[in-house]
Amino acid sequence: TVKELGPIDILVLNAGPNFKMAPFTEQSWEDFEIKVLKELKACYWTLQEVVPSMISRKTGSIIIISSSSSRRSTPGFSTHTTAKSALDGLAKALAIELGPHGIRVNVVAPGLTDTDATELLPSEVKHMIASHTPLRRNAVPEDIAGAVLFYASDFSKFISGNYTPVNGGNIML
Repeated sequence: TVKELGPIDILVLNAGPNFKMAPFTEQSWEDFEIKVLKELKACYWTLQEVVPSMISRKTGSIIIISSSSSRRSTPGFSTHTTAKSALDGLAKALAIELGPHGIRVNVVAPGLTDTDATELLPSEVKHMIASHTPLRRNAVPEDIAGAVLFYASDFSKFISGNYTPVNGGNIML
């Protein structure tokens, strides 16, 4: 990437494995291990590759995609909630550590978003979630992209360590 496009100024960490939706008592340790370790591993290796250059250039914006589930879980989401909570903690630690180098680190936490990852969710569940959301709909990818673009831009040049739920008001902090 650096050879083709030049130094990386903006890094969006959005990798995340699927997870087994089931009650905690039906989850195995392996279910947790797979979700948490793969989620953190994807971020770790990418950050290790990109951050040194950001530090040397004293600039950068890192945006970690989490989930509103990290602040308010629902039944069957214990592995997802745990993994995304770990990412939130990583973002806080990085914001403190990398801030003196001019690097901002923020979290965008989507609520239910209509994507291929949620297409198998029953429509009655999607409608129920939308009905409990003040904006009365679920997110679309463009809603999440707007928050990411904000953190990638100079409009947020003095914001770091922030957690932004993008969920139509479903979770208010």
